Amino acid sequence: MKALLFAGTSEGRIVANALAANGADALVSFATEYGFSSSGLSMYEPGENDQLQGTKAVFGRLDEGGIAQLIRTLGFSVVVDATHPYASSATENIKAAAESCSIKYIRVARSIASDKDAICFGEPGQAARFLSSKSGNVLLTTGANSLEAFASLGSRVYARMLASEQSIQKARALGIGPAQLILMQGPFTEEMNLACLSYAKAAYMVTKASGESGGFGEKISAAEKYGAVPVIIAPPAQEDGVAVEKALEMLGIAQSGEQSAIKQPKSMFPVFINLGGMKALLVGGGNVALRRAGSLSAFSAAITVIAINACDGIKGMANSGLVSLQERAYEQGDESGFDICIAATNDARLNSEIALRAKSNGTRYYNDSSNSQNSNFFFPALVHKGAVTIGIASDGGHDSHLLVSETASRLRALLNEV
Repeated sequence: MKALLFAGTSEGRIVANALAANGADALVSFATEYGFSSSGLSMYEPGENDQLQGTKAVFGRLDEGGIAQLIRTLGFSVVVDATHPYASSATENIKAAAESCSIKYIRVARSIASDKDAICFGEPGQAARFLSSKSGNVLLTTGANSLEAFASLGSRVYARMLASEQSIQKARALGIGPAQLILMQGPFTEEMNLACLSYAKAAYMVTKASGESGGFGEKISAAEKYGAVPVIIAPPAQEDGVAVEKALEMLGIAQSGEQSAIKQPKSMFPVFINLGGMKALLVGGGNVALRRAGSLSAFSAAITVIAINACDGIKGMANSGLVSLQERAYEQGDESGFDICIAATNDARLNSEIALRAKSNGTRYYNDSSNSQNSNFFFPALVHKGAVTIGIASDGGHDSHLLVSETASRLRALLNEV
């Protein structure tokens, strides 16, 4: 049985681990690069004689036609849908593609109450009561109509809403100050959501389950990348499907235990390194590369960036003298002579090649942003105040990723009180 799994939830990870542990020929599809990079799976490269050996992964959103083409090309006999209950358009596309290809479709159901990837509530008041028991700032993306429910959070709440005089007056009356308002009109891209999360220094993002047309996917993806916990306002999702244990039984495989074939990084020993005078190569010019450049430049590393198309943020750093930018394609041998090498392009295969070449050339520290297995160091969440720097890291799992975000938020709040 050759399986195509659409993951993105904790149940999806269980199925992926079980497929890999049992040596199944399977492809795991993640919507985002983050989901892929945290899985520990190898990337499937199209054109490998249309053969699939073992369990591999791809990332990127597919429509019904793209899914059907993938099914026909690789000859899958079963599709497993373990996407989030509120990703209704994804489920519709997956199910329709399976039906058009006349192959078996398995929907893995889940309980929203036990959701480890997001926290769901039926109405704003419930979400506000939950958040009042937590620490960390909150980005509210549900508009001015829900301001009353969250006003009790005080200075912790940042509201994104339309720039209408009525909405502004309402916020003012509730004690929400001008600096806590993000007055914008959508639609919002993932990058814009990330910018809002960064401005608010948010540990939580409150959103309605608004579907694809309401930018729900872009919000969830941004929250995932930033490390904020999504708090979803929606009626309980009613869905047909089977429990993850039943899905594994239908696939004829056993649930993997601690010895999963997907190797996860061991707990790492924290070491603080003086980067002064070290030369760092950063290949890539997108948002991931920008975050890496920002982290390194704060600690006096000499950074060279190689990118065909650098984002405005990296160009701004170059204009300010924080990085040296070479706007060209990466060439083999570029990594030679550097103390640190970071591969952060949007091509997972190229990232792997760069990191492995850096390793073979004796580069002291190398990092593949697409695959932790090709890295010997990782970027922690950083908390700064004055001469104090705190780094927080995890084993790479999504659940612990959320714990890192919560811990960082609490430490920032604690340091602000000192």
